[in-house]
Amino acid sequence: MIDKADPDPLSRVSALTGTHWVLSAMRTGDETHSVPFGVRATIILDGDTDVRAHVEAGCNTGSAQVTIDADHLDFGPLALTRKMCEPDAMAVESAVTEVLTGRVPYLWQGTVLVLGDDARSLV
Repeated sequence: MIDKADPDPLSRVSALTGTHWVLSAMRTGDETHSVPFGVRATIILDGDTDVRAHVEAGCNTGSAQVTIDADHLDFGPLALTRKMCEPDAMAVESAVTEVLTGRVPYLWQGTVLVLGDDARSLV
């Protein structure tokens, strides 16, 4: 879904959608942690006017509806599968699901997308 208040919402949506974003780091405050070896977390934003986030959260997979505006992504409820995995994968999943909730600020520069705020973010 697009935000009609954005001066050019369709270009913002088309610029962020269709890319397979792969998690490379998690930030908590001043600390940055890399993704543990063997754990994969990704997000794909898909759609033109009704945008969905397809999420691989480290262990489980799922999706949520997303509204894109100039500096925030608004995530609807994230529906994930419910399997248990190794502790590293579950820790990444916890970080991912904590950030991908509600109104999430983002910064996009070149090939890097940062989701979240100073307290917690995904790179």
